[in-house]
This record gives sequence, C-alpha cells and structure tokens, in this order.
Amino acid sequence: MPELEILSQDFNELLNKMNSARNYLHHMTDAKFIEWANYRKKQMMDYPGVFGKWPDSVIVSDRYEKVSAEWLWQLVLHQIELKKDVRKILQQMKRDYSRIYGKSMRIEKNWREVLDNSAFEISKNGIKRYNGDID
Repeated sequence: MPELEILSQDFNELLNKMNSARNYLHHMTDAKFIEWANYRKKQMMDYPGVFGKWPDSVIVSDRYEKVSAEWLWQLVLHQIELKKDVRKILQQMKRDYSRIYGKSMRIEKNWREVLDNSAFEISKNGIKRYNGDID
C-alpha cells in the first residue's frame, strides 16, 4: 500500500472545523441548546410580560415568510467560504487517491435536472436501523 501524505496542522484544523460545522448545523448540540436558552432568557428580560413564564409546556417554533437582504448576504458569504474549504478537501482527496491508484485522479461533476428525495429515504432508513426497527 502506498504511503499517503501526512496532513498539515492547517488541513487537520480545516477538517475539524468542517466536522464541527456539520455536527452543529445538523444536530442539536449542548452548546446550541444553551445558546437558545440564553436567547430566550434575554427575550424575557428585554420584554417582560410578553413571553410569560419560561420554560413553558408550549414549544413555539417561529416560521418566516421572508428573509432580510442581510440574512441572504450572510448566507452567500458563508457559502463562498464553505466552497473554498470543500475545494481544499477535494484536492487532498485527489492527491490521496492518486497515490493509491498510481495515476492522476480527477473529479467529474454530473449535473442533474432535479434533486430527488432518495437521500431522505437513506437517512430515514439509517435512523430506523440505528433504533433497531429494521435489520
């Protein structure tokens, strides 16, 4: 087996950052829960009498019809940075695969018309399997 390149500290930090972001965005972490609790406590202090007693037996989930231009701009800026990080990771993967296969690797992009729900089915089945509902 060919030896793979030793990853730099910067690259390991990038991988850790991406992993943490994934966990933060897709899971309710303790830190996220604490921040929401702090946010709600601040709301109660800033607007006494509006929110009543908290915590409450009612869970309120806010929904929005529109977003602000600033929110969209921040999303765009975040996606630009994310794309740069993903590109670095893909380049490292190409180098690793090139060493393993002994020839230059390339990433081929397949553009599709519609993103279907197959990924959701995979996730739902993964949850069922994790819970022991399917073998």
